[in-house]
Amino acid sequence: MPAGSVLGKKVVTVNGAGEIDFGDIEFKAVGKYTYKVVELDTRLANYTYDSTEYTVVVDVTADANNQLVANYEIKKGAETVNDLTFNNKYEVPKAPTSPSKGKTINNAKKHKSPKTGDSTEDLMLMISIFAVSVLMLIGAVGYKKRMR
Repeated sequence: MPAGSVLGKKVVTVNGAGEIDFGDIEFKAVGKYTYKVVELDTRLANYTYDSTEYTVVVDVTADANNQLVANYEIKKGAETVNDLTFNNKYEVPKAPTSPSKGKTINNAKKHKSPKTGDSTEDLMLMISIFAVSVLMLIGAVGYKKRMR
């Protein structure tokens, strides 16, 4: 595995467009080594991640001088390819639309002024009761004066 691998995995990051180097791998024995390369879906909003899975097979053999020689093949499914490419998509979020005139929002009645917790009807009732009380007080005082 390349330097920096943890538990048989190497994680690298590319922000935006670019290329990445996984690092050098030192092979110490003849054999076939298979690696899977995928992109991690980090679940960022509005992104669609490429789900392509690549298989890299490295065939390590010994030459006439008993030196190790590595040849590799990259597969995308059953197809042999020259490189690994991941294409992600970003979708610009749509701006919220305002409701048409006269329609309700969340089935609530549309108010022309904000609700403050005070009711105009309650205020009018209190003013009316106060006015009637004042009139009754004036009437009582007037009645008392006439009785004298």
